[in-house]
Amino acid sequence: SQAVLDANPQHKGHHPEQTTLYNAMISPLIPYAIKGAIWYQGESNAGEPELYSYLFPLMITHWRSEWRQGDFPFYWVQLADFMGEKADATQAVTSSWAELREAQNYAAKYLMQAAMSAMSATSDSRHIAP
Repeated sequence: SQAVLDANPQHKGHHPEQTTLYNAMISPLIPYAIKGAIWYQGESNAGEPELYSYLFPLMITHWRSEWRQGDFPFYWVQLADFMGEKADATQAVTSSWAELREAQNYAAKYLMQAAMSAMSATSDSRHIAP
């Protein structure tokens, strides 16, 4: 929400659509009770894993704060194992996608009632959809 962005000016304007999406799609649901949330992360944040590692737990905490129903369950599907193949099995590959998956894993360890469904073993690294 705008209040969260105002409280964290270092991220303001980074993704201008973030407030619009929240205000249009999530905020209208807040008057209703919630039992939990399931999140499927798209790949648009894959190039910014460090920022994501901060913003993703902040988003979950903010949603919980807005609903005022405590730490309701928040589950998400891990970012797919896309572009993860190596030419040689002995080569290390630097991947912002892998770093973002690690940030998702961190959130699962850090937040209460939060869990991730790992999809890497079921996806094809050449196709984005698991």
